[in-house]
Amino acid sequence: MSILPVLFILIFPIVLFLPIPLKIKIKYINRQLLFQIYNLNITNKIVLGRSSPKNTAEKNRFVSLINAIKSSELKNVKARFSVKVDVKLCYGLGDAAYTALVYGAICSLKIFLFNRLNGFFHIKKYHDNIKPDFNSSRFELEITSIIYISLVKIIYVYIKLSRYKRQSKKSNNSIDSNFA
Repeated sequence: MSILPVLFILIFPIVLFLPIPLKIKIKYINRQLLFQIYNLNITNKIVLGRSSPKNTAEKNRFVSLINAIKSSELKNVKARFSVKVDVKLCYGLGDAAYTALVYGAICSLKIFLFNRLNGFFHIKKYHDNIKPDFNSSRFELEITSIIYISLVKIIYVYIKLSRYKRQSKKSNNSIDSNFA
């Protein structure tokens, strides 16, 4: 008997259930955007600005994905990805009074953003460092995160998305038939 099938049977469940860390880093300094996955710079691959979907099928897929994310069914998905987030923000508006006002707004906004992020991910660690610079005008943002992804969770979320898409198609068809 060959050892290869036995080795495959032993390793496949480990790969399927073991979370794989995906390190993402976003930097915005001096009007320069840097987007990295691990240490691979993919900033040049991203097209900034609004681009509309080219055809209606692509547009419908995008709209259904947004609706699925907003739906209460996906907010209650038990297979949320674990994430660690580290945010560093250094900013200044040139005027100390405006900088202080914005600091208060940012501190209020970060709680709201944390709760929204916690709705989609299981946050294992969250750290933020906000430094107002009262003497100069600048904006520097650095977000470093590690998302733990496992194949089982990806499959589970895909099944939930496809189920939601089928249900929304059925409800749209029944609504259309009622109006006809």
